[in-house]
Amino acid sequence: MHARIAEFIAISVLIACPAVAPASAQTALPVGTPVPLVAGNSKLCLTLKGDAGANLTPLIQETCTGRTAQSWTLRDSGYAGQVLVANAATGKCLDNDKADKTADGAGIIQWDCVPQAPQQRWTLSNNAAGTALVSVASGRCLSVEGGATSAGAGISQRTCTGAASQSWSPSAATGTAAGTALPGPGGGPLKAAHSGLCLAVANGNTADGAAVTQQACTGGAEQIWDTKVQRGGYAYVNRMSGKCLNVSGLQPDGMTAVGTQVFQWTCAGAANDTWTPQALNGGYRLVAQVSNMCLNVNAASTAAGAGTIQWPCVGAANETFSSQAAAGTGSTGTGTSAGGTGGTGGTGGTSTATDGTGTAASARSVIVVNRFSARCVDAATAPNAQVKQLDCSEATSQNWSVVPVGDLVQIRSATTGLCLAPGDAGQGNGVPVVQGACNTQATGFWRLRALQNWTEIVAAQSGRCLELPGNMRDNGLGLRIWDCGLYDWQRWTLSDPPAPASWTPLKQAGLVAGGAALLANGKVMLWSSDQPIAYPGAQPTTYTTIYDPAADTFAPRYVTNAGNMFCPGANILPDGRLMIAGGLSGTETSFYDPATDTWSSGSPLNISRGYNSTTTLPTGEALTLGGSWWGGIGNKFGEVWSPATGRWRVLSAMNGNAVSGPVGVQNNRFDNHFWLFPMGNGNVFHAGPSAAMYWLNVQGNGSIAPAGARGQDPFAINGNVVMYDVGKILKLGGAPDYDTGPALDSAYVIDITAGFGKPPTVTPTGPLALARTFVNSVVLPSGEVVSIGGQSFAAIFNDAAAVYIPEIWSPKTGGFRRLPRIAVPRTYHSTAVLLLDGRVLSAGGGMCGACAVNHTDLQILTPPYLLDANGNPASRPTITAAPATAAVGSTITVSTDRPAASFALMRMSSNTHSLDADQRRVPLTPASSSGTSYQFQLSSDAGVLLPGPWMIFAMDANGVPSVAKVVRIQ
Repeated sequence: MHARIAEFIAISVLIACPAVAPASAQTALPVGTPVPLVAGNSKLCLTLKGDAGANLTPLIQETCTGRTAQSWTLRDSGYAGQVLVANAATGKCLDNDKADKTADGAGIIQWDCVPQAPQQRWTLSNNAAGTALVSVASGRCLSVEGGATSAGAGISQRTCTGAASQSWSPSAATGTAAGTALPGPGGGPLKAAHSGLCLAVANGNTADGAAVTQQACTGGAEQIWDTKVQRGGYAYVNRMSGKCLNVSGLQPDGMTAVGTQVFQWTCAGAANDTWTPQALNGGYRLVAQVSNMCLNVNAASTAAGAGTIQWPCVGAANETFSSQAAAGTGSTGTGTSAGGTGGTGGTGGTSTATDGTGTAASARSVIVVNRFSARCVDAATAPNAQVKQLDCSEATSQNWSVVPVGDLVQIRSATTGLCLAPGDAGQGNGVPVVQGACNTQATGFWRLRALQNWTEIVAAQSGRCLELPGNMRDNGLGLRIWDCGLYDWQRWTLSDPPAPASWTPLKQAGLVAGGAALLANGKVMLWSSDQPIAYPGAQPTTYTTIYDPAADTFAPRYVTNAGNMFCPGANILPDGRLMIAGGLSGTETSFYDPATDTWSSGSPLNISRGYNSTTTLPTGEALTLGGSWWGGIGNKFGEVWSPATGRWRVLSAMNGNAVSGPVGVQNNRFDNHFWLFPMGNGNVFHAGPSAAMYWLNVQGNGSIAPAGARGQDPFAINGNVVMYDVGKILKLGGAPDYDTGPALDSAYVIDITAGFGKPPTVTPTGPLALARTFVNSVVLPSGEVVSIGGQSFAAIFNDAAAVYIPEIWSPKTGGFRRLPRIAVPRTYHSTAVLLLDGRVLSAGGGMCGACAVNHTDLQILTPPYLLDANGNPASRPTITAAPATAAVGSTITVSTDRPAASFALMRMSSNTHSLDADQRRVPLTPASSSGTSYQFQLSSDAGVLLPGPWMIFAMDANGVPSVAKVVRIQ
C-alpha cells in the first residue's frame, strides 16, 4: 500500500472521553467511539443534510456510505448518565429547532456543542430493535419522521413509543452489533467477520513472539482471549499461554511498521499490548494504542493459518471482529467502550492539554511544531496567503495565540493578527490553509484533539486535519487540510513560550570545536584537526585553544607532539588528564595535563580506530571500543589502558561487531559512538546506539551479555545518553542512519539500579518537541538535562534542517520545555559542556574546509535556574569550604554562606560527536549538619563515584546553584 495511505482512505479517529454508563446491559451504542447511527426501521444512517457544516443544518436519514458526516460520537456531557451526540465531521451536537425545546415534532438540527443545554443531552434506553436516544429537555425520542423508510426523510423528537423508527444501532450491515461487545471482563474468541475464523496462537506455542493466526473456531484455550483493563484501553490475554496480543510501534519514518506482524508477548502493560475496541460493521475493530493502526487479517485471506498484521484502519471486514462467548469460557461482558478521560497531549508544557474533546483550557501563546518534519507553522505576510512550514526559529511569524471559543479554538498569528483557516472556506481534501480574518465564521475555528503525545488540529467545519502534504519535509512547504489519518504529518506539538534563560554574544574561538573538555582548573579545552576548519589528516598535528570562562580569553596552540586528534575517543582520567585515543592518527594515544599545561604522546592502541568510545573505569583504567570509521571495517575489539603500565591490552572476547548497529547502516558507521557507563567489578553497561542493550565486563578477555531492548527505540546513532542520577539514564533523539534519514523525537529513562546482569527498566518520557540528531545534552546540578542543537534530518556538513531551539528536560515532570534559541546552528561536529559556574558552553559545527557551515565560535547558555522570576540574575549561594580531594566511602564536610537545600556532585566531562562518556550526576544528602556546615557520607561504590575530578554544587531552596568547587575523588 502506498505510504500516503491517507490520500486515498478516510480513517476514523477515536475521540477519548469519560465513559457514560449504558442504560442497560444490552445497550448497543458505544460511548466515546465514532459510529454510524442506523435507524431500526429503515437501516438508513443519520446524516447531516447536504453534509453541511453550519449551525441549523437539519438531520435526515440516507443510505449508509461510511462517510464522516454519517459518523457520530456519544460524548460525556458532564451530567451523570447523559451524553452529547457529536458529528465527527463538524464536531457539532444534536439539538432541536424550536424555541420550545420540549415540543413534540421539533426538528433535529446540529448546533455548537453546549453541554449545559438540556436539549443537547440524551439518555440511552434499550428497546427491542436497538437503543433509544431520549432528550433530557423533553423526554421525547430521536425519531425518523413518520416512520419513513425512504432516504431523505427528516429527523425529529417524538413521544417515545418503542417503535423501530426510534431505535438506533451502530451497524449499517445488521442494525445491531455482532456478538457481544469486546470491552469488559471475561473472555472469548475473536472471530474475523470476513472469514468466520478465530484468532489463535497456533500449535500450543507459549513463546514470546509466536504469531497470531486465524484458525477454524474450536473453543480451545489457544483461541480464548481474556480482557484486562489497562492504560485507558484493554489487554487481550491468551488463555493458553497467558501472554498478550502485541504489536510493534511506529518506526522513525512513521510508516515502516505498516504491515508488521501481530504476535503474543509477555504482558507488560505497555502501549504495544493495549488496544481500543471501536464499533464497526456489526462488530468491532481493535486499534493498537502504540501505533493507532488496526488488527487486520493479512491480505483479507479466508484461509486457515493466515497471519495477522497491523494496518491503517480502513473499515474493512478483515479488520472487524466479534467476541461471542464460547462454551465453558464465561461471558465476555458488555461494558462500555474503552477510552480514557482525555489526554494532556504531553508533559512539561510541550503540548496542548485538552479535555479529550478538543476544548482548550485557556488562551495561550505557542509555536506549532509538526512531528514529521520538526518544522514550525510560519505566518505569511499577507491576508489569504498560504501558511508554510519553516525551520523553527522563534521568529515572531511563528508565534501563535490559541484562543478558546466554546469548545473550539482560533489560532491567531502574533505577526498579522489573522487566524488560520481553510482557504475560501473550503472543506475538501487538499484545501490550502491560509490566514484569514478572525471572525465568527466556522471556517476559522479548529478543534484540538489529543493523540498520544501530540495534537491533531481539526477544522471545525469539515472535520479534516491540518497537515503537511504527506511524506514531505521541505522548508517552505504550504499547509492544507486532509482527512484525518493518524499520520505524523498530521501530528503537532503546541509548545509553550521558552523558559527564562539567556545566551551570551558569540565568541570567536578560531577553530571548529569538534571536541571539548572541561578541565580541573575550570577552563575548557577545544580542538579541531590538523586544520582549524578542516580535517585533511595529512599532518599528525592538532589545532587547539583553551577558553577561560572567568577571564573570557582564549589561548590557541598548535600541538605537534600528540597526533591528529580529530574523531577520537576522549575521557578524563583519575589524575585530571585528558586522554584522547584513536581518530585520524589511528592508533595514537595523547594526553593533556592541565596541571602542567603540557601535551604528550603515550603507547599506541593495538587496533587502529576512529569514532570509538572511551570511558574511565573505577580502577583508573580506561576502556575503548568500536570505531570502524578509521583503520578498517569491523573487529574493533575492546582495549583497556592501564595507568600502571601505560599500555593497552586487547579484550579478545569483546568484539565491537557484537554490540553494533543493524545491517544497512553505512559499513564504517555501524560500531561508532557506543554509549558506555562503567560500573563496579569491571562491569560496563552498554545503552546503544543499537536498539539492543548489553552488559560488558573487562576482566580477562572480556565478555558480552544481552541486557534487553531499549523499549520501542530503534537504532539511534548520534542521539544522547546522560546519567542524571545514580543508575538513571536519559536517552533522547538520534537517527536510524548516520547521515541520512529523519531524526527521532523519542526519549526514554533507562534505570539500571537493579544492578549488573539484572533487566534494566526502560520507561518512555517526553517526547522532545523537536526531533534531533547530532545533538549535545548536558546534565545540570538540578538533575535537569539541556539539549542543544542538532538537525531534524541527518546530513553531515550541512546546516539544513538545523534545530535552533534548545529544550530542557525535567526529571520531576518527565517533560521537555523549550529555551531561547541559539544564534547559529550547532550540528555535525558541535560540542557542549557544563562550566563551573553552572552555565553551559556550546561550540562548533562544520569542519568542512571551504564551506559555508563552519562555526568557529561559541556561545554560553545561562539556564533558567540562574535567573529570578523577572529574568534577572538570581542571588546565588556560595561554597565557603570544601575538600580538594576525597576517597570513595569517606565523609566530607562542605560549608556555605547561607542555608542550602540540596547538593550534587558532577563529573568533569569531555565531549565529541554527540558523545560524552564522562558525564554523570550524583545527588548528595547530608548525613548531618550544623548551621551552614554539612557532612556527607560518600558512596563506597567506585562504580558510582568514578575516580577523577568532580564539581560539587550547593543549591538553595529555589534551586539556584553556587559556583562549583572542584574535588578529586580517589
